[in-house]
This record gives sequence, structure tokens and C-alpha cells, in this order.
Amino acid sequence: MVSKRERVIKTLELEEPDMVPIHYLGFEWTGISNQTFIKSDEYKKTRADIDAEDLKMRLSVG
Repeated sequence: MVSKRERVIKTLELEEPDMVPIHYLGFEWTGISNQTFIKSDEYKKTRADIDAEDLKMRLSVG
């Protein structure tokens, strides 16, 4: 199991991590502050959905 810190470092060094690290404005998904943020207008303004096909295209190497 790789720590969050190690995962980010691997990604920055262009090595393949065990999972893709996703930073979501500094919130843990289960935290109370995150739940409050999700209900806010600011969340609606900053939310960005990424289409799966678009993501595959951007990350493909070759």
C-alpha cells in the first residue's frame, strides 16, 4: 500500500502510481467540511466533470 504522499511523488516523477491521485480542493470525501462544500454554490461553480473518453485520450502515450 502506497501512502498519499508517495503516490503524488510517483506521479510527479512520471512513474505509474497504484492509483491516480486526485486533489479535490484539499477536502477528504468523508469530512464534514467537504459535505458542507458540496451543498454550497461555490461547489457548483468550481465543479468540472471529465468525460471518460476525453480522459483516456489525454492520458494515452504513444
